[in-house]
Amino acid sequence: MANTTNDSLEKQLKPFLTQVNLRADKIIGNALWVYFAFGLFLAPFYGTWMVALGVGSLCLLAYWIPRLALPRHSLHRYVSSGVLAVFMAQFIYQMHGMFEMHFIAFVGCTLLIVYQSWKLQLPLIVLVMVHHASFAYLQATGTEGIYFTQMDYMDLQTFLFHGVLAALIVGICGIWGYRFRRQTLNAAGQLHLFRQQTDNINNNIRFAEEISQGNLDVNFQADENDTLSKALLNMRQSLLVAGEREKQEKFKTIGLAEVSEILRANNDLHQLADRVIVKLVKYMKANQGGLFILQNEDSAQPYLELAACYAFDRKKYMQKNLQIGEGLVGQAVLERDVIYLTEVPQNYIQITSGLGGANPRSILIVPLVLNDRIEGALELASFNEFQPFEIEFMQKLGESIASTIASVKINERTRHLLQDSQIQSEQMRAQEEEMRQNMEELAATQEEMQRKNAEMESQTAAIDYALATIEFNMDGTIIRVNDKFLSIMTYSADEVRGRHHRILVDPEYAASEEYHRFWQELGEGKMQTGDFVRLNKQKQKVWLKATYTPAFDAHGEPYKVVKFAHDITIQKQMELEMSEKAEALQQINEQMQLQEEAMHLNLQQMQQKQQEMEALLQKSRENEEMMQAQEEIMKQSLEEMNAIQESLREKAEEVERVRNEEKSRAEAMAESQKKSMEKTLQKHREKEGQLTAEVAALKQELEQRRK
Repeated sequence: MANTTNDSLEKQLKPFLTQVNLRADKIIGNALWVYFAFGLFLAPFYGTWMVALGVGSLCLLAYWIPRLALPRHSLHRYVSSGVLAVFMAQFIYQMHGMFEMHFIAFVGCTLLIVYQSWKLQLPLIVLVMVHHASFAYLQATGTEGIYFTQMDYMDLQTFLFHGVLAALIVGICGIWGYRFRRQTLNAAGQLHLFRQQTDNINNNIRFAEEISQGNLDVNFQADENDTLSKALLNMRQSLLVAGEREKQEKFKTIGLAEVSEILRANNDLHQLADRVIVKLVKYMKANQGGLFILQNEDSAQPYLELAACYAFDRKKYMQKNLQIGEGLVGQAVLERDVIYLTEVPQNYIQITSGLGGANPRSILIVPLVLNDRIEGALELASFNEFQPFEIEFMQKLGESIASTIASVKINERTRHLLQDSQIQSEQMRAQEEEMRQNMEELAATQEEMQRKNAEMESQTAAIDYALATIEFNMDGTIIRVNDKFLSIMTYSADEVRGRHHRILVDPEYAASEEYHRFWQELGEGKMQTGDFVRLNKQKQKVWLKATYTPAFDAHGEPYKVVKFAHDITIQKQMELEMSEKAEALQQINEQMQLQEEAMHLNLQQMQQKQQEMEALLQKSRENEEMMQAQEEIMKQSLEEMNAIQESLREKAEEVERVRNEEKSRAEAMAESQKKSMEKTLQKHREKEGQLTAEVAALKQELEQRRK
C-alpha cells in the first residue's frame, strides 16, 4: 500500500523529480569528465596512455550515447553507475594495483546519492564485486599483467572483510539516497498539497462571495476531500430549494390575488368567464384555453357550455356544448378530478397561428367544484408541460371560480325573480280593495324582516370584529385560548387548557364516526369551515361560525390546529324568529286564499317566488361565507409568504456569517499551512546543506588520501 502511494505521488510530482534528475545528470556528467581527465593525469606516470584514452573514451561513449539518444529514459543513469565501477578498475590498473584506488568506487557511490535512488547503487557494487573476485583470483593464480593489489599477502579472510566493508558503504549510500528521495517526495508533496489547499480555499472564498451576492448558478467544482466545498455546495442547494419554494408560493399567492380581483369586479357571467380565461392563459403561459359552465343543472340532463375561450379558431362564432361524461372535459366533471395529459392525441386539438398550427404538448383540465357541487371546468393547452405547483394552483383557484360562478348565477336568478315579482305586484295593485289590508300587513311583515336582517347584519359585523381563537395540538388537546372564546363558552383558561376538544361538544357526537373523521381530516392537513354547534360550561348550545386551520412546520407536516370563530347564536335565533314569522305569513296567505278564490293562483305563484328568493338568499349567504373563508385563506397564505421571506432573509444573514467565518478560518488555515511548509522547506534545505557538506568533506578526505 505504501509503495502504491509513493508511486502515485511520484507521478503527481514527476515535473519536480525531473528537475532533480536533470540536476543530478549534470553533476554525474561533469564527474565522468573529471574521471576521464584524472585517467589522463595518471597516464604519463605509469605509461598507460592507451588504457586512459581507450577505456576512458569507451566509458564516456557508453554514458553519453544512451543519454543523448534516449533523453527521457533512465538507462544512462544505470550506465553511469557501471561506468564509475569501470573507471575504478582503470585507475587500479594504471596505478599497478595501488590498493587505495579501490576508494574510487566509494567516491562513485557517494556521487550516485544525488539521484536519490538506491537502485543505481546496484550496477556499481555488482561490477565491483565481479572485478574484485575475478582479478583477485587471477592475481593469486599468478596470471601475468593482472593488477589487483600491491599487498604482498591477501588471503580470503582479508578479501571478505574488504568486500563486506565495500558492500556496507554502498548500502549506506543506497539508504541515504532512498531517504533523500523520501524527504524530497514528502517536501514536494506537502508543497503540492499546500498549493492545492490554497487553490481550494481561494475557490471556496470566490464561490461564497458569489453566493452572498445572490449568484446561485455560478459554476463550481468541489474537491472530493474538501468538506468546506461540500458544505458550500449543500448550502447553495438549500438556497436554491428555498428560492424555488418561495417562487412557487409567490406564483400561487399573486395568481390567486389577481384572479380574485377579477372575480370580485364582475357580475356578468360571460364577461367574467372571458376575463378569467384570458388572465389564466397568460398567467400560466399557456397557448389556448376554454372555460365551460354547467347549465340546466337542476334538470335531468345538465350540460357544459363553452362560456369563454382564448386563441380558438373562429372564437366569435364558436358554440360548443358537452354532456357530462362526454370527452375529456365531461369525464373530468363526472369524476370531479383533474386530468393532465402530456401525450396528446393527434386530432384532439390544434394550436394555430398565422403561419401554421401544431399539437400542444400538454392538456390540463380542472373541474370547478364547490362543496361537492360542480359549476364547470377549465381547460388549458400549452406547448410546455405544467409543473406540479401550477396544477395545485389551478386546483385551488378552481374553488374560488366555482364559488363566484355560483354567486353570479344566484344573483342573475334573483334579478329575474325580482322582475317577475314586480310584474305580479303591478297586477296585484289592480285587484280588490279588500286585499289591501292583507297586503299592508304583508308589507309590514316584510319591513320587520328587513329590519331584522339589518339588525342581524350589524350584529354579524360586530361579531366578526371580535374574533375568538383557540389552538389545539394534533390529537385535539387545547393548548391556547383567547379571552373572547372563554367569554363565549363561559369557561376559564385553567378549566380548558390541557383538556380535549370533546368537552365542547355533545357526548353522543364526540363518540360518533363523524367526529373521528373530522379530526382525521385535520391531521391530514385539510381545513374545516362551517357552522358548528358547541356546548358552553352550562351545557347550553352555542352556534359558532368557525374555521379549523392546520399549521405546518418547515417539513410541511401539520403540528397544530388553529380555530378562528365568532358567535352566531343570536343570528340563529333571529333566523328561527324569521322562520316563525314566515310560517305566520304563510298562514295569512292561506287565509287570503280562503277569502279570495279569485286571487288563489296569483298568491300561490307569489308564495312560490318568495320561497325561491329565500332559497337564493340562503345560497347567497353561504357563498358570501365561503368567499369570506377564502379571503381568510388568502390572508393566511400572504402571512405564510411573509414568514418564508423572513426565513430566507435570516438564512441569507446566516450564510453571510458562515461565509465570513469560513473565510477567516480558511485564511488562518492557509497561514498555518504556509508556515508549516516554510519550516519543512527550511529543514529540507538544511539537510541538503548538510549532505553537500558531507560530500565535500568526503571529496576532501579522498583528495588527502590520494595525495
